[in-house]
Amino acid sequence: MFFGTFFLIFITYWPLNALYELVVPPKEMKKADLTPDGELTEEQQAAAAAAAKAAAIEKGEAQQDEENLNADKISGLSENIKNNNKME
Repeated sequence: MFFGTFFLIFITYWPLNALYELVVPPKEMKKADLTPDGELTEEQQAAAAAAAKAAAIEKGEAQQDEENLNADKISGLSENIKNNNKME
């Protein structure tokens, strides 16, 4: 008896549910904002950092690019320039 009841419920549920979803489409949901109040998202942090860097460049107080700071030392360019100046 339990199996027959379960079987009838299952057989009628799927078609009725499919018809319901065709007639009434699911509501659109927006992504929940899980950031605490006052905390910036990654995009906002990147924008703030870029704005601060631009302001520092305009004032002339920009930090040197650390990636390129020692580039001439690594390539030996500064030593080559010194050696060429001594030869002249």
